Amino acid sequence: NEMTLRVRGLHVPISGTPLFYYAWYAMRRVGGDGWITNPASNRPNVALGQELIGLMSRYDGHAKAINDLERTGLKAKTLDQNRSKIKDEIVAALGEKLARAYLFEASKHPDGIRMRYRLHVDSRHIRIIS
Repeated sequence: NEMTLRVRGLHVPISGTPLFYYAWYAMRRVGGDGWITNPASNRPNVALGQELIGLMSRYDGHAKAINDLERTGLKAKTLDQNRSKIKDEIVAALGEKLARAYLFEASKHPDGIRMRYRLHVDSRHIRIIS
């Protein structure tokens, strides 16, 4: 099983672990409102880490990424780094203007402190083929 990202039929080359994070955000967008709140910096989120471990294990994800999630849970820093890599790679493939629609939008979590993110693209335009 090989995961790939296609935007309007174009193959977008995203490397290993960031592709899993993009797929996870896409699945969350299709399955609900799509918002994923960054964990507090001093408290990684174990449940979200388990969701990612499940996805990565199913599609032969990088062992180190899986081990890190198992050991510490999902950290805000890890989410931030992967969103940044995703942005760089999608912008490199599609250009700044077209990429915007397929990247992330941000808002303050209702707690007023933490940030939350989701894919900008509407769930009607996301197809997950497995």
